Amino acid sequence: MQTITSINTNASVFIFEDTDEVTINSNNIVCPEFIIEDMNASNTEIHSGVTPPDDWAGSKYLLQIVYGDETETLTWSANPDWIEPEEEEI
Repeated sequence: MQTITSINTNASVFIFEDTDEVTINSNNIVCPEFIIEDMNASNTEIHSGVTPPDDWAGSKYLLQIVYGDETETLTWSANPDWIEPEEEEI
């Protein structure tokens, strides 16, 4: 999988299959089925080869990058600012 993260918060906001073409431009991000207008090369990053938590939801988890000797490890942590959405009664 690959994830788009916010540079400011490290929040994982979208996930896609590794085979999906996701392109970050200076004005937006082009995804397979939509364009993200409020994210671009100046405020986001794409990380591939990640395995999101089973209960992943947009911004529920932060993706931390830990740099070692010639290695890079990606680790997930719960976003302390996450608020579970309320279920709407019909």
